[in-house]
Amino acid sequence: MVIARTLGTTIAAAIALAYGGVAQAIPSPGALADAYLRVDNLTLLAGNHAAGVSGTALDIYNPLTNPGGKIRLETVNTVASVSAALNGVGTPLNSVTVGLGAPLSISSSLGAGYVPYSLLTGNPTGMWSGSATSSSGSAISPSSPVDVPLHSQVSLNAYATDGGADAHQNLLTTFSMTLAVGAGRLFELAFDGDGFLRTALGQDNIVANASYSWRALVDRINPGGSTTRILTWNPDGDVGGYSGSLCRSTTVDPGGAGRKDCTEYADAFLMSNGVGTNGTASESLVDEAKGPFEMELFLASGRYTFTIQHSTSADAAISVPEPTTLALLGLGLLGMGASRRRRA
Repeated sequence: MVIARTLGTTIAAAIALAYGGVAQAIPSPGALADAYLRVDNLTLLAGNHAAGVSGTALDIYNPLTNPGGKIRLETVNTVASVSAALNGVGTPLNSVTVGLGAPLSISSSLGAGYVPYSLLTGNPTGMWSGSATSSSGSAISPSSPVDVPLHSQVSLNAYATDGGADAHQNLLTTFSMTLAVGAGRLFELAFDGDGFLRTALGQDNIVANASYSWRALVDRINPGGSTTRILTWNPDGDVGGYSGSLCRSTTVDPGGAGRKDCTEYADAFLMSNGVGTNGTASESLVDEAKGPFEMELFLASGRYTFTIQHSTSADAAISVPEPTTLALLGLGLLGMGASRRRRA
């Protein structure tokens, strides 16, 4: 399900059923921005030239359990960074780095009221900014897939002067694999995605924005250290559409005669998206129903780097007219009054 609309505050309640919340008019003054993108059941397994999770682990070398493995997995780093700011006060950049399969949990917030992974489906109830993420599971294990929710949210329900809030969350996973000579393999990257974006204003002179993004990259490491981009996967909601994506052939897959080196089997929705409201009281919403994503890629012998980028962002701000502007506005109103008196 995809909903993307701009609604006047007088009809905002009409979308309440669209995303399971109470979508009443945002009280004036007030603003909110909410960005949530969850990736779960994420696995990197052996491909099977078919839709659906293969359930077959990659042939990864392990000196104890699989000394004959043809794929050597090198160091895996997952770096999570979060930040928050409210009315000019910001938190220090909070960051954590973990290895393959190591769980993480990180958050940053200012003001009272932020609850990680709790969506703002009603009106703002306080002043806060927050962002959070966590990770659990191991992508190369069929029995314990990865679950990664990312969330950025701001809520503003009062203004006295210029003010604003922003929250950002970035997650970057990188690792390298070496495939032995003659050991080309078909890889399968699959997961379920769930996304939510919402911005709403209760008065003029405010802006609010919310966005999320996710993409996967594969680079071949050439002799001498240069790299060649093999895959850029930007899911766009169109199976096989490859809008903004790249698939470069490495070799002919001997086990898949006539098949492409890159095949997209599932692509539920656009995973790089954003909404915004600007200047006038209104609301914008994208509420994605949870859906599957799946890509299979054949790689020849050699060394490759895999990268997964995942982020969310939310911000809202108000601008109070400058004193000069207010003075000019006052003079204009006085002039209109004098003109009316002369006509009378």
